[in-house]
Amino acid sequence: MESDSAVSTSSVKRSTADISSNEHRARGPLPDQPSTPSSDLNHDIDAYMVELGAMDIPPIVSLPSYEETAMLPVSLQEKYQIVKKGNERKMEVGETWYLVSRVWYKRWEKACTGEVDKDGPVGEEELGPVDNSGLLDTYGDLKPSQAEGIDLEYVPEEVWSLFIQW
Repeated sequence: MESDSAVSTSSVKRSTADISSNEHRARGPLPDQPSTPSSDLNHDIDAYMVELGAMDIPPIVSLPSYEETAMLPVSLQEKYQIVKKGNERKMEVGETWYLVSRVWYKRWEKACTGEVDKDGPVGEEELGPVDNSGLLDTYGDLKPSQAEGIDLEYVPEEVWSLFIQW
């Protein structure tokens, strides 16, 4: 029976691409590997990929991050959709979520959707920064027994960052 210390989960093999050119020159070619210039290796890899049809795969397209979105000109309706989508996801362990006063959040929604109620319309320029003062007591502590959807909303860190940037 082998001890745990004798068993290794890592491999000692490395591809030639993992070895820097200086290291390769100092050590020489790998065993069972012909000495081949790197341009020939790249050509061989490209030829192999073409044979497999992998060259038809489009490059990965990354979507803009929340930070990039905040810097682009975004309509109120688009802002509303971005925040709505961010708030629909589930909380995950280790994530940071923020509390936002429901009063401020509702005014923000009205500004984005154009909703008019008994208090009248709200323009984005009238909102100001997030105002969570209604969530705090006179000592600056969070008031106890506040309910989501009535007193406050939970928003993920990305949405909070957007509120700050917008």
